Amino acid sequence: MTQGHDRPIQYLAGVGPKLAERLVKLGIQTFADFLLYFPKSYEDRRKFDQISHVVPGDAGLFLLQVQSVMESHPKPKVSIIKARLADASGVAEGVWFNQSFLKGSLVAGRYLALRAKVQTDAFSGLKQLAVLDYEIFTDAEDRATWTGKLLPNYALTPGLFQKKMRQMARDVISQSIAFVRDPLPEQWRRQLQLLDKRQALKLLHFPTSLEEAQAARRRIVFDEFLVMQLFLAQRRAGQKTEKGIKLAMNGPLAHRYRTQLPYQLTRAQARVYDEISADITGGSVLNRLVQGDVGSGKTDIAVLTVLGAVDSGYQAAFMAPTEVLAEQHYLKLTRLLAPLGIELIFLKGSLTAKQKLAAKTQLAGTGACIVVGTHALIQDTVQFNRLAVVVIDEQHRFGVFQRMNLRAKGQSPHSLYLTATPIPRSLMLTAFGDLEKSIVDELPPGRQPIRTVAIAGGQLGRAFELGHQVLKEGRQLFVVYPLIEQSEKLDLKAAMEAYEQLATSVFSSYSVGLIHGKLSPKEKSRIMAEFKDNRIQVLVSTTVIEVGVDVPNASVMVIVHAERFGLAQLHQLRGRIGRGAYASTCVLVHFSPSAMAKKRIQALVNSQDGFKLAEVDLNIRGPGDVLGVRQSGMPDLNVADIIRDEAELLLAKNVAQQIIQLDPHLARPEFADLKQMVGNGQGHRVILEGLN
Repeated sequence: MTQGHDRPIQYLAGVGPKLAERLVKLGIQTFADFLLYFPKSYEDRRKFDQISHVVPGDAGLFLLQVQSVMESHPKPKVSIIKARLADASGVAEGVWFNQSFLKGSLVAGRYLALRAKVQTDAFSGLKQLAVLDYEIFTDAEDRATWTGKLLPNYALTPGLFQKKMRQMARDVISQSIAFVRDPLPEQWRRQLQLLDKRQALKLLHFPTSLEEAQAARRRIVFDEFLVMQLFLAQRRAGQKTEKGIKLAMNGPLAHRYRTQLPYQLTRAQARVYDEISADITGGSVLNRLVQGDVGSGKTDIAVLTVLGAVDSGYQAAFMAPTEVLAEQHYLKLTRLLAPLGIELIFLKGSLTAKQKLAAKTQLAGTGACIVVGTHALIQDTVQFNRLAVVVIDEQHRFGVFQRMNLRAKGQSPHSLYLTATPIPRSLMLTAFGDLEKSIVDELPPGRQPIRTVAIAGGQLGRAFELGHQVLKEGRQLFVVYPLIEQSEKLDLKAAMEAYEQLATSVFSSYSVGLIHGKLSPKEKSRIMAEFKDNRIQVLVSTTVIEVGVDVPNASVMVIVHAERFGLAQLHQLRGRIGRGAYASTCVLVHFSPSAMAKKRIQALVNSQDGFKLAEVDLNIRGPGDVLGVRQSGMPDLNVADIIRDEAELLLAKNVAQQIIQLDPHLARPEFADLKQMVGNGQGHRVILEGLN
C-alpha cells in the first residue's frame, strides 16, 4: 500500500469483526482500499418506472409503497410472501419466496425501491412482480438519501448488501477524502485537463451524471498508465547507459552461414539485423524485441546474432517457453550450424540427473558455444562461463522476472526477444515498453497465400478427399491433432488411433508417418527428414510441428478439433504450409465449439494477417490471457484497460517521457509522490496524509 497515514477499515463506525472479515474478502482492509474499490456499474434512481407503463414480460425499476403483506405456507419449509404495492399509476403484487424475515421490514406505509420482472397473475389479473432486487426504506429521510440520484453498484461477497456498501462508501469518503494527496503537480493536471484526485475519487463512487463518472475514471486511468510509463521510461533510460560487450557482428562464422543459405536475406531481415548490429557494436546493451509473422525468417536473424558471440569467443543462450519448442529449436539449429562446426548444448527439465549434470559441466567449462533450453536455463545451478547473447523465443510467454533471471547469468549480456505472435500497439506500450522494437514485415519471395476453410466434425471426410486430391498430384499433407497438457494421455491415444486408421484405411496407398512429443529427438529428426524428402506423404502430428518445419511440397493441413487450439497457435500451424510454389489450403475441423472458439476460427478464416489476428485475439481474450505470465515488476492496473483506454495510454506515455527528460530520477519535490508510486509498482494506489 502506497500511503502516508491510512486507517484500518474496522475503525469505521458500524464495521464489526464479522463485517471486516467480509470486506477483507473483497480486498478492503483500509480506508484507502475502500476509496479504490470502484463500482462495477451505477443504478439510476433519478427516475423510476411506473407500474401501469410496464408491459408483462419486461423488467423495471419501481419506487413503491407497501399497502399490505400476507405470508402463506403451501407446503412444509416453503414460505411465500405477497405484498400489495402501489405507486401513483397503479397497484401490483410483489412476491418473495422463502424470505420470512421480510415480514418485519415490509410494513404498511413504507417505501421500497424494487427491480422486478412484470408478469400477470392468471387468476386475479393483477400485475405481479417477480422480485430481482430490492431495498426497503425505513423513513422519509432514508428514502431521500438513496433515491433521486445515481447510486454505485459494487461487487459483493455473501453477507454484504448494496445498501450497506453504499453507506460505508459514503462514510469513508466523508472521513478521508480531505486527506488524499494528488501525486500529479497542479500545473500538469490543469494542462492535461484532468480532475483533481480527490474530486475524481469522490465522483467515481457518487457521480451526479454518467459524464462525471467517465471524467473521474479518466483521471484514475491516466494515473495508472502514468506510473507504468514512468517505470518503463526509467528502465529504458537505465538500459541506454549500460555498457555492453562489443562483438564481431559480421565475423567469419556469420559470413559462412550467410553464404551457405540457399536464398538471400530479405530486405526486412537485413534491416533488422543491421539494427541489432548497430546496438551491439555501438557499445550499448542490446535489448530488442523482434516480431515477425510466421515464416518471416526470424531464426536467421537470431542465428546471425548468436554467431556474433561465438565469433568473438563468447557463449550464447537460446531459451524457449516449452520443451517441445526448445527441442525443435535445438534440432533446427543443430542442422543449420553443424556445417560450421559449432558446439550446441541442450538443457531441459525432463533430462535425467546425469544428462543435466553433463550439460551443466560442459556449459560451465567450455569456451564459445550455444546452449538451447527451457526455463531450466535460469536455475541457480546453471552457470555460464562467458555469456554474451541471450535469445528468448515467444518472449510474450515469459515474465519480465524470468527474462531478467537469464540475463543475470552474464555480465550485461545482449538480449534479443523473438515472437511470431504479432503484438498490438497497446501491449507494445505496456508489457514490452522497456524494449526497442524491430519488425520483420516482409515474407520471403515465393510464399503462397493460404486458403482457410472451417467445417464441422461430421464433414471430416471432405477434408480427407482434398488430401487425396493433392497426394495424387505429388504433394504432401499434414493432419494435426491437439495435445493439451491436462489431457495429454487421452489426446496422444486419440492421435495414435487416428494415425492407425489413416495409415491402414484412409491413406493406405501412401506412406503415413506419426510424430509427437514423446518421441526422442533423434526419432523426430528422422521422421521430419523423411517427410521433407517425400518418403512420408502424410504426416500425422501433434503440435510439435508448430515451429521450425519447412516442407515446401506440403500444401494442405487438416487441423482436427480446431476449437481446442488458441488463435496464435492456429496461425503458427497454418504457417507450415504455403511455403512452396503450390496453392495451399488449411482445413479447420471443429466439434461443438464454444462462442469464443467460433470467433477464433472465423478470424482465421477471414485473415492471414498476423497483426490483425493479434488484435482480434486481444479483444477476444483480453490482455491478461494473451500475456500468459504476469509481467513481474510491472506496475499493476486496477481500472485501466489497455484496449479501451489506448488514448489515455498514449497520453500517459508522452507525459512520462516529458517528466523523465526533465527529471530522470524523479528527484524534484513535486514528483515525490509519483516516485513513491513507481518504486512500489502501485499505480492504482492512493496516498493519504494525516489520516489517523
